[in-house]
Amino acid sequence: MLSFRAAAAVSVAMVALDPPSALRVIRTTPGAEAAPTATITVTFDRPVAGSLDRSVDPAKIFTIVPAVLGTLEWRDPVTLRLRPTAPLPAGTNYAVTVNPAFKALDGSRLAEPFRFGFRVAGPAILAGTPVGPDQSPKFVVDNQIFTLVSSSPVDLATLANFVYIEPGATCHREGRIRLVATNQRAISDSAPWQLREAGGWDRDRSADGLRRMITLQSAERLPLACAADLVTPTFVDRTAPGPVRRWGFSTYGPFAVDTTTCGDGDRHCPAGPIRVRFTTPVRGAEVLRHVRVLPKTTFTVADSNEVSETWTLSADLKPRTGYLIEVDPKLTDAFGQSLTGNSRRTVVTTGFAPSVSYESGRLTVERNGPRTLPITYVNVDTLEVIQAAIPESLEAKLLSRSWYSWNEDWAGLEKRATRRKFAVNPTRDRHGVYGIPFTPAVAGGPSLYAIKVVSRALPTPPREGSQEGPSDYQPIALIQVTDLGVHAKIGREEGVIWVTGVGDGKSRPGVAIKVRDAKRRLLAQGLTDPQGVFRFTGVRRKGAGPAGEDDGEGDSFEGYVEATWAGDRAVVGITPYDPALSPWQFNVSAAWDTERFPMAAAVFTERGIYRPGDSVFAKAIVRTGPLGALKVPARADSVRLVFEDREGSTLRERTVILSPFGTASPVFRLPNDAPLGSYAVVASLRREGDWKEIARATYKVAEYRAPEFLVDVTADTASRMNGETLAATVSARYLFGAPMARAKVSWTVRERRIEAWDLSVPNTDGYYVAERGWWWEEWSSRSSTTAGQSQ
Repeated sequence: MLSFRAAAAVSVAMVALDPPSALRVIRTTPGAEAAPTATITVTFDRPVAGSLDRSVDPAKIFTIVPAVLGTLEWRDPVTLRLRPTAPLPAGTNYAVTVNPAFKALDGSRLAEPFRFGFRVAGPAILAGTPVGPDQSPKFVVDNQIFTLVSSSPVDLATLANFVYIEPGATCHREGRIRLVATNQRAISDSAPWQLREAGGWDRDRSADGLRRMITLQSAERLPLACAADLVTPTFVDRTAPGPVRRWGFSTYGPFAVDTTTCGDGDRHCPAGPIRVRFTTPVRGAEVLRHVRVLPKTTFTVADSNEVSETWTLSADLKPRTGYLIEVDPKLTDAFGQSLTGNSRRTVVTTGFAPSVSYESGRLTVERNGPRTLPITYVNVDTLEVIQAAIPESLEAKLLSRSWYSWNEDWAGLEKRATRRKFAVNPTRDRHGVYGIPFTPAVAGGPSLYAIKVVSRALPTPPREGSQEGPSDYQPIALIQVTDLGVHAKIGREEGVIWVTGVGDGKSRPGVAIKVRDAKRRLLAQGLTDPQGVFRFTGVRRKGAGPAGEDDGEGDSFEGYVEATWAGDRAVVGITPYDPALSPWQFNVSAAWDTERFPMAAAVFTERGIYRPGDSVFAKAIVRTGPLGALKVPARADSVRLVFEDREGSTLRERTVILSPFGTASPVFRLPNDAPLGSYAVVASLRREGDWKEIARATYKVAEYRAPEFLVDVTADTASRMNGETLAATVSARYLFGAPMARAKVSWTVRERRIEAWDLSVPNTDGYYVAERGWWWEEWSSRSSTTAGQSQ
């Protein structure tokens, strides 16, 4: 027997690995200037804290001078965060040092200690009343109390050094006027909304509790009839005021009648009203009591309890008439001042502005009736009718478009238009009505006419370098003289035309019908039946070519219907944009695009956040049929699923056959270098030769730290009154099941005011419960927060 022994040689290759590059700090917050509520963060360029049991103790590597009490923790594997328990003192300089005595997860270290610093700015001045941002009152009193809002408590003595009033040239007073800060307090719910919302809607609302209302008063009485500025620092700092803000205002002056005008001072004011402007505010009841209009005219004001410097006297005035406005010297203003100066003024009304008005848009003039279009006019003696016949080549264009776009074609039509002049009653300032006559179209001639009615007396709005005349400002009426009333309803697959008489409403059988699209292509033709109805199928949508191919112009029908009978012809446009037949006119909502298809779907992912490189598990559920009768699609139906990136570009596209339950479950692996952001998965069904999107779901791609423990808070839900105690239990456990003992607990309790809509009071239907105001007055968090911690 021969024996063989197999020998195996093992070769070991030693590979030298490059040491990791040095760890770097890529971002710190805050910047050079910090708010008192700032959080201090240090972000590294790679993970340092991997998990609870593989974490660097932040207290051993992070130092801040002066010391700050707060929570020092790893916000995520790369970010170290210090959250102060109290606002940082204003004007304080801080120095932060990160010690290099630690390793990142890949073994790298900081090359040297990392240092940065910042300074806490003083409290910011956010708003004020009655003088503040976007507030320039004209009637400030001489002993006015000013209120400012600061972002945090201020030193009143420091603030008083930097806030003052600077009189203008009209004040007869030189030099600054000093203000005294008397007190500061938290912003109450009853404060004006300018103060409650100080800092803007996008402010950090967690710091609202730090804001303060500061009351200031002038050290001397302010000069009257004075335009001045309230000057405040941007930040209240002990070292220097820094940039300042100037908020203008004026103190009230002597009480007198300023101006009286007819209306707003326009060129034409035939019937008023009269507007009286005083130099200071007056109560409406006093205006009614002490103002007279001669010849004796009864007038009213909007609100007799209101106080205003401008009042509108509403009365029935006559054109081209002079009126005397007489103010009783006993009238006093809101400050108790007596009237000075001339107490009598005059107002003269004008005649009516020359005008010619008529119905515009698509109009029908009855063929067998008077055949007139009523025109209303005033202060003109001649009407000129510009009438342009619409060639058949333009019928589809004009009928399928709205009236406001017809002027684009008017210039070409006007060149071939006929002009007719009609003399009318020229009685001055009397409104008249004139019927413009129209004749029926001759057989084979045009059916539509575009008209404008003008007059040489009409004013032309001045426009430099313009060649426009009065007719350019008159509307277009698209008129047809016919006895055929054409009613059309054209859907996605079929259409119905019904023809009646305009005068008697009776059905018209035997009417020749032609249906054309917006490009004048003939889609259907035939005769109406004994009920005056013509039906047809095979409707091509707008944009479909002769072979049904898509030319990208949309998916709704646009065109017109032509009806001819006994020498009479009528046309009617069909467009989904006709405001007269818009769904909102009938209190229903329009169905656009895919909403018109009998199908529905839902798409979702198994979670809402993924890391780059993770697999996204999605699911689509598809149903077909109208709402209320949805069913599982046919077995052979398929769905297209597109995974989009944050820019909306396609990452992956799949078309799959639906399951017997009408579902699909695609899986897509994100690229390892996928940018962070919001991504989407889109589901589409194929209908009418195109993929129609019916559902989409979004999810986030982010670098995040997976949770390692679970915290539950339980408490009874019974209502509590002020002063009562609420007991709650906090429990924590690791996700692998072990209890989380000796963990530090921070807790927050929020107290919210109950609003009226939170209450359900029996038998109060039709009543408002609690006080109500405008939304901008009521809208606020109206909550208070209590925080604490335990070991």
